[in-house]
Amino acid sequence: MINQGFKSDFTNTSHLAPLVDYLGFCTWNALEPELTSENVLEAVQILRKYGVKISTLLIDDNWQTLGGTAMGDGHHDYRGFADFKANEGFPSGFKGLTSSVKADNPFTTDMGVWHGLMGYWGTLEKEGWVVDNYETVDVDGKMYYAVPAKLKSISASDLNRFCDEFYAYLSFCGISFVKTDV
Repeated sequence: MINQGFKSDFTNTSHLAPLVDYLGFCTWNALEPELTSENVLEAVQILRKYGVKISTLLIDDNWQTLGGTAMGDGHHDYRGFADFKANEGFPSGFKGLTSSVKADNPFTTDMGVWHGLMGYWGTLEKEGWVVDNYETVDVDGKMYYAVPAKLKSISASDLNRFCDEFYAYLSFCGISFVKTDV
């Protein structure tokens, strides 16, 4: 028997108003291969044109500045995180994008980004800003369907500083949350 407290009167939906008045939008399915600030702004503009109010916007994969790893750079899973800054598809950076989105969309209160737990699918780029500025270690691991690999990672002794500075940078740019995958 269903507990009466869990039943809902579907004729009265006022308790749902905060949940259904606005929508969260993730760029993954709509823009993934062509993720640029211009395309994000266009997508949000089209949604606004049709009365869709976006309160939360997640910039998913393909915003990162990436480079090669010990596995190479031919497949996206082999690439590594190279820099806090967004890639060349975001010429005004995240600060410019968040400012533009929020200026044109007063309902958008939160913008976030996706990143891999260890930076990116291939962890960290073998050369670049991140490895030049943080202590790294090579660890034995597996990637892309369990292929054994030496993976570059932020060392345990520098991990807190890396996370603090990365998230402080994102916050400065107007990013208020992150989504991560392992």
